[in-house]
Amino acid sequence: MDISGSNDKRPGKKKEKQLGIHETLNVAAWNVRSIGNKESELVEEIKIKGINVTVISETKKKLKGTKIIGNYTILYSGVSQKTQAQSGVALMIDHKWTSQITNYSFVNDRIITVCLKTNRRHITIIGVYALEEGREEETRCFYKQLQEEVDKYSKSDSLIIS
Repeated sequence: MDISGSNDKRPGKKKEKQLGIHETLNVAAWNVRSIGNKESELVEEIKIKGINVTVISETKKKLKGTKIIGNYTILYSGVSQKTQAQSGVALMIDHKWTSQITNYSFVNDRIITVCLKTNRRHITIIGVYALEEGREEETRCFYKQLQEEVDKYSKSDSLIIS
């Protein structure tokens, strides 16, 4: 998604300038199947690929919080301390974009949100880790809660669900 100010000489740059597009926000999703002590390795891989915001699912982290590793801030939401490590979702945001965060929310161990302010609009990213098949009641609750989060944001925002 392109949004705010650089001097790069890519083909199509003239058209982007006419549309008011100046900079690219690269967003990715990654299921890590337990982040454990792999955070530094993950940061290096994301940095090499030029990703600004990464939604990480199945972290198996406990509790909720923030952590800084290298040039990235990690927002994570997991299960309670007394629950066996399972599920978990996180967002890794490079420092270039952390100053643009207007708010974030740890909804539960499967949904996390962040809102970034750009020159032209807000971008809301909802990171999710959906349930596997066969858990009908839990799945219904999950999607109801996800819809409640989507309904909170202005239609003028850009919305990314990953």
